[in-house]
Amino acid sequence: MLRIICVTVLLLPFIAHAEGQGPQAFKDCSDCPEMAVLPRGSFTMGEPESESQNRKFGWGGPEIKVTIAKPFAMAKTETTRAQFAAFVKATGYVQDGKCRSIWEKRLPDPSKVSWQDPQWPDGSKQKDDEPVVCVSWDDANAYAAWLTKLSGGKHVYALPTEAQFEYGARAGTAAKRPWPGAAEESCKYANVGDKNYLRIIPEYGAIDCDDGYAFTSPVTKFPANAFGLHDMLGNVWEWARDCRAEDLATTPRDGTALEVPPADCKRRVLRSSGYSSAEWYTRTTTRGGDPVTTRLVVLGFRVAASVD
Repeated sequence: MLRIICVTVLLLPFIAHAEGQGPQAFKDCSDCPEMAVLPRGSFTMGEPESESQNRKFGWGGPEIKVTIAKPFAMAKTETTRAQFAAFVKATGYVQDGKCRSIWEKRLPDPSKVSWQDPQWPDGSKQKDDEPVVCVSWDDANAYAAWLTKLSGGKHVYALPTEAQFEYGARAGTAAKRPWPGAAEESCKYANVGDKNYLRIIPEYGAIDCDDGYAFTSPVTKFPANAFGLHDMLGNVWEWARDCRAEDLATTPRDGTALEVPPADCKRRVLRSSGYSSAEWYTRTTTRGGDPVTTRLVVLGFRVAASVD
């Protein structure tokens, strides 16, 4: 049985909510993401040094106690292609750089990789209800600023802090993954590096299961956790607000973002894991970091927002 972290509400480990039940939610416009309101609470963030294996491979530690003093909202899903397209159409936003594939040698023209078409190596195309990829940290913040304007200032949108992201991913649980069973059970709950990905990218290690997708999947395809959030592990890696530090030792204990030295603010934290992630990366504590200008076919985002 999973050990349950004490928060201000009673949570079940990993459940989809029935119609009309579950966390409070809001949506500021038809093209805006649906936001779930998360309760205040305390939790243990990170993992022990003994479980790190190797710090450069996504270690998220050491363990620290974090208290989220006020409720906040988080998008129920990763930002979709359709949502990002609505932002681009409304604002005329133009990206100032190219997107990098992770399969350049498999593509006839890697220079054509973009958020409109990530150029999956098997020739398949992304759908509008799948997460947008090829977005930089600055692109994500521009989208969040647009949502704040659409809300009339009622809500201030931003990328989630690293602590907010892990709090949302854990949803009251304390295990490596917010679902029961071994890593091979992951395909029931998330889009991870599985047999489908391995068939196309055979040189890559994969979890021995079948989630039905080689690359991105629709953002509500897999069940929501107890906070009503989808894909907090899997599908795509996601930007967080924090500057990149080697570990969690200097992470604020109040859930705010780390945005001062010794953290490197030219790089920002990445959270979650993705459709290409094998077992080691598919954990609630997994963290990475990239320059703010990075655009990758495995990298997207979701937004958080203030609530009264």
